[in-house]
Amino acid sequence: MAFAILMFATNFPTAHAINRIMGLDALGFESDVEITAPRSFAAFDFPIPRMAQLQSATANISITANSQVNNEALFFFYFNDRLIETRTAKELRQQKNLVLKLPLDGVLRDSVQLQIRSNMFITDDVCKDLYSGGLYFTIHKNTALNLTYDMLPIRTVSDYFGSFQQ
Repeated sequence: MAFAILMFATNFPTAHAINRIMGLDALGFESDVEITAPRSFAAFDFPIPRMAQLQSATANISITANSQVNNEALFFFYFNDRLIETRTAKELRQQKNLVLKLPLDGVLRDSVQLQIRSNMFITDDVCKDLYSGGLYFTIHKNTALNLTYDMLPIRTVSDYFGSFQQ
């Protein structure tokens, strides 16, 4: 009992920032992810360690729109439900690899979410587009998040035992 009280009362040294790169393979995707119409979005939940406070985050996104998708079709990139970037299909064809600086909100989380949404279209006839087979985009498996975080000090018994869940 005295050991437990001593353990939580002791000041632990400050940890150094941890840099972690998590690709789609960490989420169970072994190959490229193809998103076809009418479903025009993908959401990826990346786990982060409990008690981690994000210092910086970037997303390395590799995405290709099918050649039949209209050049003016828009692609929206969200991080934790916050819009961070908008690109057209034409811009994605010119540069399929994007590096996006992600905003930090200071909220402690067990995971962060990256969403990619699109309003894909080929022609003005939406019904014709849905059955053409050409409405899709591909998120390549080298898409990853680069997170830098500090681990917060353990202050309570639940913090200590909760860290074993990770």
